[in-house]
Amino acid sequence: MIELFNEDCMEGMKRYPDKYFDLCLTDPPYGLNIDYKSYIDTQENLSYLISKVMPEIMRISKRVVITCGVQNVFLYPPSDWIICWYYGTTNTYGKIGFNSWQPVLFYGDDPYLKNRMGAVSDVIIDSKTPESNDHPCPKSISFWNKILIRATAKLPSRVIDPFLGSGTTAIACYNLDFDLTGFEIDIDYYNGACNRLEEHRKQGRLFDATVMVR
Repeated sequence: MIELFNEDCMEGMKRYPDKYFDLCLTDPPYGLNIDYKSYIDTQENLSYLISKVMPEIMRISKRVVITCGVQNVFLYPPSDWIICWYYGTTNTYGKIGFNSWQPVLFYGDDPYLKNRMGAVSDVIIDSKTPESNDHPCPKSISFWNKILIRATAKLPSRVIDPFLGSGTTAIACYNLDFDLTGFEIDIDYYNGACNRLEEHRKQGRLFDATVMVR
């Protein structure tokens, strides 16, 4: 079941008991002055946001995976591991040159080892372009599918996304038949995510869940 809420995630997460979710997969703001509709994307606001949401995310989730951006790694609590998302392009300029990868913070155990599926690379290669939508910072469904598989070992999972944005997590969870609880505080992004999921549902599950993570 996929449940999407137009609600502040801090209020929504209070409803759930400790370790209720198998996985929190989310893509919070980056503090880069991105033009969101109802959030001022400064480093100061991001630092405050992280300080508020991370304790609650860690409380209700057995495992947490966050795309944080290179410049924000040290704003978050120390992670158990950092996976490299390599997208092979150089369209993002960093402080000392062009950036062609992003860190992905992992908190919790490794489901591949836990379920004796063997070790996998900690580099995920995906250069697919995100679908065009009304959100300024979307992620590609292809990448999100791979992240979900890597973080769950393809076992049926209960997932939460506190920063739903354009709804990519909803589509990826639908692809893999995972339960999802998603929160999006902006009404326009929320409506866009709901409409996007509905259109995807009409197409059916075309995604091949046997895709391998590289």
